[in-house]
Amino acid sequence: MLKAGIIGLGHGYRVLIDAFRLNDIEVYGITSKNYSKAKKISKEKNISKTFRNWKELVNDTKITIVAIAVPPYLQLDILKACLKNNK
Repeated sequence: MLKAGIIGLGHGYRVLIDAFRLNDIEVYGITSKNYSKAKKISKEKNISKTFRNWKELVNDTKITIVAIAVPPYLQLDILKACLKNNK
């Protein structure tokens, strides 16, 4: 089974968590600029891991795919790290 990580919890929370689950993809970890919000959502949605930042999420070897749900000006560095880590 694929294990997803979600970076950003606006659209990530409202849409992506449930969309992944509908397609039999486990949402393994999430992160947000607001760690306490991410921790609360992890508990509410029964998500295994809450990361303090996107770099920790991208470097986690259990995560096989990453959803980048942050403003465009933040996406390039995240995308480069994902490619470097075969995500």
